[in-house]
Amino acid sequence: MPRLHPFSWLPPERLAAIWWTMFAVTVVTLAALLQVGAPLRNDKAPRGVISLQLAGDLSQAREIVESWGEEGRVRAGFNLGLDYLFLATYGPFLALSCALVTLKMPRQTRRLVSVGFLLAWLQLLAALLDAVENYALIRFLLGSEKSLWPAIAVTCAVPKFALVSLGILYSLVGFLLIQIRGFVRA
Repeated sequence: MPRLHPFSWLPPERLAAIWWTMFAVTVVTLAALLQVGAPLRNDKAPRGVISLQLAGDLSQAREIVESWGEEGRVRAGFNLGLDYLFLATYGPFLALSCALVTLKMPRQTRRLVSVGFLLAWLQLLAALLDAVENYALIRFLLGSEKSLWPAIAVTCAVPKFALVSLGILYSLVGFLLIQIRGFVRA
């Protein structure tokens, strides 16, 4: 069976080292995002920038940004800029996680292998959706009053969160199966 995942072009013996590097960069970037975004949590935005990502309509998005004030608006813009770095790390990290788990699966699990490689590619799609979402939110933060921007943001955010959740779940369950049951390619 061909190994059609986003990292098929790399030597297989280098994948684990690349995974650890991507893991470290993703964790550091996530920590920075959480630090920068922490002050954006309030009654109107209990999840900080994520509340804005999921607002969906102009009035709710405007209410969230107004609750932050001018300093919060700048902080949110910086957070979204930093999120571009994050999406460049978590997308490949999760894609590689799915691929590595899939490469360890027995050949008899063809459906799981197909799902794993598909999920690896979908993590890159999630990162692309995140980039479009960020662009829409930045346009809104810069003062655009078009209802299009919050709508685009939520339309990208929901599938992004779903795809990332599936990638994390697949990777964690696969890793646990490998560790607990010796579920490895024969």
